[in-house]
Amino acid sequence: MPTSHKLEDQQVKRLLDAFAENDIQALSGFLTEQSLLEFPVNTANRTLPFVGQHQGLKKIEECLSKKGRLIKTDSYQFQDLFVDSNMVTANILSSTRCRDTNERIDFDELLVVKIHTGRIQSIKSY
Repeated sequence: MPTSHKLEDQQVKRLLDAFAENDIQALSGFLTEQSLLEFPVNTANRTLPFVGQHQGLKKIEECLSKKGRLIKTDSYQFQDLFVDSNMVTANILSSTRCRDTNERIDFDELLVVKIHTGRIQSIKSY
């Protein structure tokens, strides 16, 4: 019987929870040295220290650590979720706080996660 590399619904939920909660340890179980995390740079976020492309476990962990030191997620809700055999697309409504100023920031985030052999090939956050 062939082994399936498709992520099951439970795994998809754990993956998205780990990303939304900035849980580096839980997320690292889905990553490889070839995994790519990208927060595309735009005029609104260009000064944030974690935007850009980050490839490999160490670089992704460094990026998420920077993000975690700057922003705390208070809550998040999945608005839309589409799971295909090799891709997950999620629209997430997040409520966060800047750790320095305690300013609340609410935003919609679109995550596009490409999966290969049960591991993350890439994550893009828009």
